Amino acid sequence: MAEEEDDDDVFTIMVATDSHLGYCDRDAVRGTDSFAAFEEVLRLANDRGADFLLLAGDLFHDNKPSRRTLFKTMSLLRRYALSDAAVGFEVLSDQEANFRRGVNYEDPHVSVGLPIFSIHGNHDDPTREGGVEALAALDLLSVANMLNYFGRQEHADRVEVSPVLLRKGNTRVALYGLGNMRDERLNRMWQQKKVRFLRPRDGTYFSIFVLHQNRDVGRGRNTCVHESMIPAWIDLVIWGHEHECQIKPRESAVGTFRVCQPGSSVACSLVEGEAKPKHCGLLQVRGAEFRMSPLRLTCVRPFVCDEIVLAEAPELRDDADADDGADHATAVRDCLAARVEALIERARKTRSAFRYDDMLLPMAAPDQVLVRLKVDHTGFATLNNAKFGGQFVGRVANTSAILHFSRQKQASASAAKTWVPTEGSEPVEEGELAAAAIDQLIQDQLDGQEAKLQILEETKMNEALNGFVDKQDPQAFAEEVERTLVREQKAQYKRGDATDPESIRARYRQAPPPAKKAPAAVDASSGEDSDDAPRKPAKKKPAARGRKKAAAPPSSEDEDSEDEAPPPPRKRAARASRARKQASYADDDDDDDEEVAAEGEEEGAAKKGVPMVGDVTLQDGRLFWAGLWADSEEDLKAGKGKKFKYGGPEGQSEAALSQMPSGEWHGYFFNPGYEGDTKCKEKGVKLKFDGSNARGGGENTFGEFSLKGSYDASTKKMTLRKAYLYQDDDDDDDEIVDAEPEDVAAEIAGLEGDAEIPIEELRKRMAAFEEEERKAKAAKTA
Repeated sequence: MAEEEDDDDVFTIMVATDSHLGYCDRDAVRGTDSFAAFEEVLRLANDRGADFLLLAGDLFHDNKPSRRTLFKTMSLLRRYALSDAAVGFEVLSDQEANFRRGVNYEDPHVSVGLPIFSIHGNHDDPTREGGVEALAALDLLSVANMLNYFGRQEHADRVEVSPVLLRKGNTRVALYGLGNMRDERLNRMWQQKKVRFLRPRDGTYFSIFVLHQNRDVGRGRNTCVHESMIPAWIDLVIWGHEHECQIKPRESAVGTFRVCQPGSSVACSLVEGEAKPKHCGLLQVRGAEFRMSPLRLTCVRPFVCDEIVLAEAPELRDDADADDGADHATAVRDCLAARVEALIERARKTRSAFRYDDMLLPMAAPDQVLVRLKVDHTGFATLNNAKFGGQFVGRVANTSAILHFSRQKQASASAAKTWVPTEGSEPVEEGELAAAAIDQLIQDQLDGQEAKLQILEETKMNEALNGFVDKQDPQAFAEEVERTLVREQKAQYKRGDATDPESIRARYRQAPPPAKKAPAAVDASSGEDSDDAPRKPAKKKPAARGRKKAAAPPSSEDEDSEDEAPPPPRKRAARASRARKQASYADDDDDDDEEVAAEGEEEGAAKKGVPMVGDVTLQDGRLFWAGLWADSEEDLKAGKGKKFKYGGPEGQSEAALSQMPSGEWHGYFFNPGYEGDTKCKEKGVKLKFDGSNARGGGENTFGEFSLKGSYDASTKKMTLRKAYLYQDDDDDDDEIVDAEPEDVAAEIAGLEGDAEIPIEELRKRMAAFEEEERKAKAAKTA
């Protein structure tokens, strides 16, 4: 790359990751360390003339950052990101698709001088907290126009990475972002070829891929992202999540792109990988060439670590078999204190002068250092860490965690049953070790012969535990139990051979517990079985009326692997349809995506399904539909309806109330029961409008359903009928298969063609089951 720094064609990008703002924010000494390092990154970006700042995840340390953390973060962004400086590049791609709103520096109501683009990490990922829409802490900064949040995935069954297309002069950059997902789930989806990258149709772009996942460094093959999975046409990968700094780009294992691992800007765990110097990087791109210049951070608390084996320490060789315990402990204390003193001096020598003196949030007590001494105390007793650290108060910032004791492991017959974490070079962050210990304690309890779970799945409850502890989601267990209850009730209704509570209980007492699945092969979202688990032969669904038999399309680069059953044609068709709607992108596969028109449905069919009647409103640019539903129109008129509410397409104007736009709706409805109403959620409900006619469909915990009705623009009222569909539950091989619809209309027509479950029959079964359960409870009480 040429040496011109002020070339109008050169993209200058400041790169950083894992800032972990708010780490130890209640610590009087270390509470501002993360903010000081982040402030230095912001100032470096401005001083070096960066076009924008690129963050690869974990901007915040907590999923729910405190108000103190948010206040400090927004103060820094207000000072260094908001200014009247000119922005020298433009965004070519669909900003609504990339950021769910426009890029912040183009907003006429705010002046942004340093645009910031960020994905989320595993610490600040989106959560629902019992609500409908998942939100992350980055969403708060995004809506305040302080940064641009990208790389978020809206679908649980696939990953579609669309680029942010940027242009400066003659240089074009395609910025691909993938926020953190569970490593096992993402690995499984990648192996099944459900991860797609959209590529620009026109022009030559320098492709940068930003992700926040485990790297393949001593971990299991299913718990990380392998470099071989990344497309070969990517030019540079910015890898977040790994805290060890490897800022200089290295050639990938497959040799087609280079990988840059900036590492964290603050030490979040006292391990060797965190002791290396911290850096951010200044990336310069012109055409197809790039250069990464490491910039060492000076606002970082010095940290050194070392190891000692007490049995090999010269000053303790004569004390190992000593009978005087007091003298023995004193000798060990003096030995370790001398080693810690040496580490303190070593740490102070590594300190460099601060680059900036007038910091908004400077480090507190910068003379205090971080030290960690790993002690193998085999043959010796341990010391009280807090008491030992008391002698270093005022010189060491981590006085209560200076020593880390361990012993040589002895081989035993039960070693195969002992849980041992996978060794790797990734620093184990605080909190993760505790979570692993909790998982093991629960697993040990469940492994007991009398403690087998019969209905709840261990893997799903483990997911709920992680959500409850790590994400602080108070509804994690309740939602999982509700999903399991609905699933088991549906299974009982379908079998129909157990009609009283005692026979149902007997069935589960006699049934073996659910087979355990390897954690690395479980899709945490969809709950699919592992690749090695035995599968029931896939059944073919009967074709909808008026639809023709169609042959399966040839497999391509983006379809499922040969060892896996292909996904339902409807999902694949919808995905292809969405890809075609992106005018700036090309589908990165080899199949021919041709539109197939849906045939007309039969006329004169009787009305079916339950009525849903509600008003459509426009609030803050988003459409909402809220009203009542009931088993029949008569029940609605009699006041027996239950509430529902759905949110539709965003970014709409008043014109949408006159001509409703097609799109996806998300919401909930209340389902009645003898113990009270249950709130049932629905996501991804599709609605297509043709004038005043409305058609659509979706799926919830009760099954697949179709929607059909009308919208009255004069009264702003929409009336739809929801019809649940039968499932093919026999054992015969159906020769007729669904044709593959290529658009929403064909998909909706297919849903409407299937037979519905009569609501009266469903209510009768539910009432009978509830009556028997009530009688059993009354008899037990008596």
